[in-house]
Amino acid sequence: KIQLFIRRWLKRLNIKRRVDKIIKVQSVARRFIAHSKELKMSSSVLRIQSAWRQYRDGIIYKRTLNAIMKIQSFFRLKLVSKQLAFQNISCICIQRAFRSKQRYGVSKQARVLHEALEEAKDEMYAAIRIQSGIRRFQCRREVVNRRSVLNNAATIIQSKWRGSSAVNNLRSLTQVIILIQRVFRGYAIRRKKS
Repeated sequence: KIQLFIRRWLKRLNIKRRVDKIIKVQSVARRFIAHSKELKMSSSVLRIQSAWRQYRDGIIYKRTLNAIMKIQSFFRLKLVSKQLAFQNISCICIQRAFRSKQRYGVSKQARVLHEALEEAKDEMYAAIRIQSGIRRFQCRREVVNRRSVLNNAATIIQSKWRGSSAVNNLRSLTQVIILIQRVFRGYAIRRKKS
């Protein structure tokens, strides 16, 4: 009787030790699987983020470059047209002054026209400076607005990706745990029968 009791006690002790060892193996396996999946997920998230940033920066660069070229072409067109208009007016004033000088000598009217022309020239350059400042401000504001919209979109994509990957990791982990439990229960039942 004592031997039978000791044998049973030793079997129970042996099974308890095995169960403890199996639980330790399961926890180590779970940690390893979770860590490897986390590493894979973080590297893939970083790849997605870097690709998105490169794409976004390329689009912003192209749009900014196009906007700058449009502003420059518009500014050059306006500047050239104003210079041509100024030169045309200058030619007309010079011709009038020359004709009046030929007829009457230097006239007061020619001097007044020349002074008015100089004032118009100063006002034209002041207007050009104001317009360029306003266009520059509008361009900067547009770039900042686009950048914030794209950053918000990237944040939403990342959060959705992390949520779905966490759910997938949890599902696979529960499947692995259930599989290990099935194997152990089957082993324990077979040991009891034999």
